[in-house]
Amino acid sequence: MLVLTGPVELPSKLAGKPPDIVNSDIVNLNAHPRQHLLTCVARLRRALDEIQPQIVHVHSFFGVLSGSLATIGRNAPSMVASLRNLGYEAWPANTLYRKFRKRVHGYLLRRTDYVAAVSRAVAEHYLSHLRVGTDRIIPDSLPLAVNEIATAPHAERRTASIRVALPGRIVREKGHRSALVAVHSLIRDGMNIRLDILGGGPLESSVKAQSADLGIAEFVTFNGVMDHRALLTRLSQADICIIPSLHEGFGIVALEAMALGIPVISSKVGGLSEIVEHGTTGLQVSPGNPAELARAIERLANDPEMMSRLTNAAFKSVKRQYSMDAIAPVWLNVYEQLTYQR
Repeated sequence: MLVLTGPVELPSKLAGKPPDIVNSDIVNLNAHPRQHLLTCVARLRRALDEIQPQIVHVHSFFGVLSGSLATIGRNAPSMVASLRNLGYEAWPANTLYRKFRKRVHGYLLRRTDYVAAVSRAVAEHYLSHLRVGTDRIIPDSLPLAVNEIATAPHAERRTASIRVALPGRIVREKGHRSALVAVHSLIRDGMNIRLDILGGGPLESSVKAQSADLGIAEFVTFNGVMDHRALLTRLSQADICIIPSLHEGFGIVALEAMALGIPVISSKVGGLSEIVEHGTTGLQVSPGNPAELARAIERLANDPEMMSRLTNAAFKSVKRQYSMDAIAPVWLNVYEQLTYQR
C-alpha cells in the first residue's frame, strides 16, 4: 500500500490504476504535513489503522514529524527516513524556532529505524549538523515521466542560436544571478545565445529586473511555474542545460537532462559533484563564478564532438546507475531486512 501526503504526478501509464510496478494501491491523504500538520497526522493515523503496515517511509522534517506523531500509541511499524537536502546549510538554524526545530529533527531521526541519504554530501551534512549517521547512500531514481520523452541522446544543434536551459525554482541557492551575468558576458562577446529559465519562484521579479538591468531581457525567456512534463519537454529542446546551484543535496534535474541527451554544466557542489563527472558525463564549474560558467558554455557550444561524447556517456551512466530498475531493488532489500527484523 502506498500512502501519499499530497497530490503527485504519476506517469501516464500508471494514472488511474494501481501501479503494477510497485504492486500496491494508492491512498492519497490530500494534506501536506508542512501546511496541514494536524490534518495530515489525523488522516495518516486512520490510514495506518486500516492498513497496519510494517514500514512507514518518510521524507523531510515534516514527514518525519508527522510519521512519528501518527504512530504514537500504535503498535509502531518500522520507520524509514530519506534525507534529501542540505537544509541546515541553505537555511541555518539562526532563530529560536529554527534551533528548536533542528533539535527535534535530530531527536526524531536518532529514533528512526533506518536512515538513508540521497548522496554522500547529504549524509555528511546531517552527520555534521545533527550528529545523525546514515545506514546507506541510496540516490533518487530517474523519474518515470522522463521515459515518456527520452529516446536516445541527441547533441546536434537545434537552431542557429545556442539555447541554454536553466531548470529549477527561482530562489537564491539555484544561482540564477550568476547565470545571467555569464549570459551577458557571452552576448557582449558576440555569441548568439538564448537563456530559457524553466520554473518560477519568489525571486522571479528581481531576476527579471536583473536581466533588464544587464540589457539582455530580450535574450531571456521566463516560463514561470511549469508542470513536470512541460518542463521536461522544454528541457529536451535545449542545446545545453546549466545548473549553477550554490547548494544542492542531489540534483535530480541533472539526471533528467542527461537522460534527455542534453549536455550538463553544473556547479561542483553537493550531490551534483557525485552525479556529474567533469569531462566525462558533463562539465563542472565553481559555484557563484559567472566567468567560469561562461567559459564552460562557450567551450561546449564550440565543440560538437565534446558535446556528443559527454551526452552519450551521461545517457549510459544515468540508465546504468539511476534507473528505476537500478534503485528499486535496493529499497526492496531494505524493506525486506526491516520486515525480517521485526
